[in-house]
Amino acid sequence: NLYENYLSSSLSQSMKDKITNGREMAYISKFLMYLNDISDGLAYWTFGDCFEECGIPFTPFSGSFGLVANGGIKKPTFYTFQFYKQLKGRCIHRSKDSILTIDDAGHIHGLCWNNDLGYHNEDLILDFTLPADEQKSYCLLTKLVDEKTCNPQKTWVDLGAPKTLSPEQNELLLQAANPLIQSKQITPKDGMLSLSFVLKQHAILSFELFEVIKEGDRGFSYERVVQPF
Repeated sequence: NLYENYLSSSLSQSMKDKITNGREMAYISKFLMYLNDISDGLAYWTFGDCFEECGIPFTPFSGSFGLVANGGIKKPTFYTFQFYKQLKGRCIHRSKDSILTIDDAGHIHGLCWNNDLGYHNEDLILDFTLPADEQKSYCLLTKLVDEKTCNPQKTWVDLGAPKTLSPEQNELLLQAANPLIQSKQITPKDGMLSLSFVLKQHAILSFELFEVIKEGDRGFSYERVVQPF
């Protein structure tokens, strides 16, 4: 048996097509899932923009292949690999646009993507139904990366595409590079939990579903705080 490893894997042979700055994360999500069947490892080209065969990039978002731009700014594709790393345990579902696992604690981990290579600009709706205990509540935690959220390149362009970032601009782009995190409590119906996600073009979404162990501060009720007067 031979060890098979893919080296210098990327989406393009050229920096000029600019696709490596944020639209490829859904494609890479699908690519990594299928590559897992035929290989033992993958080396993505590259982790950062510090090295390029054509020379050091002149701007933060020049189209370079790195997952991280100058100044430590994470590009959307960075989260494809991070979200895959968060998939733990045994695989319980796999399709062309999603993968779900369950760990030893019973937590469900999922990754979904809208690989719209045809540029139809259509939303993808994904529905999942999972067995659950009706006597318990569950927390659904999602992290979303798409062209409206977690898009530091757009923020950089809106700033005027400065070639050299000030400390304040760099800090702003670091904040713009964070996924949109949302959470909610859900309860089963007829012993099943229903999940539904809407993904925009090129979006990726990571989620975790786990039982809520309520503790809280004695005497404090969040429900009373948010209810209308």
